[in-house]
Amino acid sequence: MSLSRRFLSIRYLLSFFGVIFVVVTLGNSVSYAGSSTNIASAALDRFFPTSGATFEAGDAYSNDVSAIQTVIYNKCLESAGFQGIPFSPQPYVGNNTEFPNLPYLRMHGFSASEGPTPNPTKGLSASEKKAYNQQSSDCSQKVSAKFASLQSLGAPLQSEWMGIVSQIDQTKAFRKGIKEFSSCAAKSGVDVTGINSFFQYMGKQMNESGPSEAVQLHLAGIYATCLTPAETVRDNLRATARQNFLSSNAEQIKQLTNQVNSIVKVLGDEYHIKWQTN
Repeated sequence: MSLSRRFLSIRYLLSFFGVIFVVVTLGNSVSYAGSSTNIASAALDRFFPTSGATFEAGDAYSNDVSAIQTVIYNKCLESAGFQGIPFSPQPYVGNNTEFPNLPYLRMHGFSASEGPTPNPTKGLSASEKKAYNQQSSDCSQKVSAKFASLQSLGAPLQSEWMGIVSQIDQTKAFRKGIKEFSSCAAKSGVDVTGINSFFQYMGKQMNESGPSEAVQLHLAGIYATCLTPAETVRDNLRATARQNFLSSNAEQIKQLTNQVNSIVKVLGDEYHIKWQTN
């Protein structure tokens, strides 16, 4: 079990742009319950999440994009005589601190299982590894080029949105909610001053007890229960802010959704992607 995805912050969201999103086989099966109804709206949930539910829907969209990118990447590798890499969706984990999915955490806890990362150059000679690495780099650039226009349009908008998200985190209403979260946690014997403090406490408990499903599920239940009021306030503020944001950037948003349909949807259909986005 791992807590490696504990802090899926702004950097996680922004990392979607400018990098190839190649995903290797992971150790557990996954199901998605995203709220979006089509590729374009799921993309908006990815770029401009407001809650754990929209973040989850955006997570499914990301895996759709990853599947497309992996197919393109593998075809490029195979054209040079190299074996492609396996693909499997990343497991959805609801324990990011900015957009936590509290019902999911209450049921599943904070941890996720991941299988080993395969080594595509294992068994290759030095010259073959060099050739593979060069081809891999070329293939990554080929994938990036397919999504370059989407990146150039979406990245600035997402950066602006995450700035608004950060401002909401500093509002008096949410900060009051975090004080109430700390008080609630203290009643369950968890003495913390906020969200980061909670995870520091949890890390210490896990180090002392060793990997324990029961401990992390217990703490996840406290976290989900105590954070719900503050998170409801924050989700509502962000939902209103997103409506205003989309309205004030209507033309760019229209261009973005058109790009999603003309790139992601078209490529996904071309490569027969089994869509995870509803």
